[in-house]
Amino acid sequence: MIDTLRMAPDSLPARLELADAWLRANRPKEALQTLNEATEAQKRTSAFVIAYNWALIGSGDGGAARKGVDRALVASKSPNLMLQDGLLKFAARDFAGARTSLEQVLRDKPEDARALNLLVDSYMAQNQAPAATERIRQLVQQQPNSLPVRMLWIRWLIRDNQKVEARKALAAATAANPTSTEPLLVSAGLYFNEGQLASARTTLKSLFRLDDKNIDAYMLAGQVEEASGNLDDAVVQYKKALALDGGNVFALNNLAYVLSRDAPHVEEALGLARRAKEQVPESPEVLDTLGWLYYRKGLYDLAAKELELALAKAEWPVIQYHLGLTYNRLGNTAKGGRLLAAALAKNPKLADSETPR
Repeated sequence: MIDTLRMAPDSLPARLELADAWLRANRPKEALQTLNEATEAQKRTSAFVIAYNWALIGSGDGGAARKGVDRALVASKSPNLMLQDGLLKFAARDFAGARTSLEQVLRDKPEDARALNLLVDSYMAQNQAPAATERIRQLVQQQPNSLPVRMLWIRWLIRDNQKVEARKALAAATAANPTSTEPLLVSAGLYFNEGQLASARTTLKSLFRLDDKNIDAYMLAGQVEEASGNLDDAVVQYKKALALDGGNVFALNNLAYVLSRDAPHVEEALGLARRAKEQVPESPEVLDTLGWLYYRKGLYDLAAKELELALAKAEWPVIQYHLGLTYNRLGNTAKGGRLLAAALAKNPKLADSETPR
């Protein structure tokens, strides 16, 4: 897409598509830069304004996005603008205002998945689960054959721990939409969360027969193999995800963590973890992975730095365990011992699961 834009720099569709690709890769700064290089005439189009608002939202500049949406709404109340309006109101905790905007989106685009999910989230943000349930039931009654609405209901059942009903709804959705991968992916995820790894693996195989380029499915397949102890197979799945999206943070981090167990691959894993940190420098998962890899290489000062940052953001047992081991290596056995004891009290299996191969 970059090459396409280079060959046709005046093509607005190419520019918008590239900006969208940057946003999907969680790189909003590049999206903004791509859009800022548009011509003045292009910047006056509604398609550009909407894309620029998304880039501002993605970059966390809610103030600028709010101004952009307000200006655009004077001329148009299009579904995309109303969705942005609802999202910004939600972020500002104006949940009633968000629902008003989202309901307008759904009047024009009743199957808009983003509006459907955000509408439910607006109720949950106010602890109004019964109201959310009632609104979803209404949507299902209004559109019984809509896959996005069905999937919203299924995810709600799972969230409400109604797994038997969720399974029935998933089976019905799969039968009614035999070419859709979404019910299969949710079903596989449900099996995985229940510890039914063989069923999750079988369901994912059915999904791959429909779509062998589904990144989310490869990520889940990697997790299934990790949980099964099939680390080599997990590596294969994560690498398939990265072949489709080389900047996927979750694939980079998960692959790095699996490879951290195997001494010959620690250097490769370290490169992957560094790439992940470049994209999400505040992520406790990524900081933990990077710190653990420094530990595996014997770089204990560097390991402590990353793991301390990780622990400050999330007091997870695995981070405590890694940092405890690191402190022990640095000679601070009192502090290390306390962290190890705290970690193992929460998760006694850490001592076995974190053993390198």
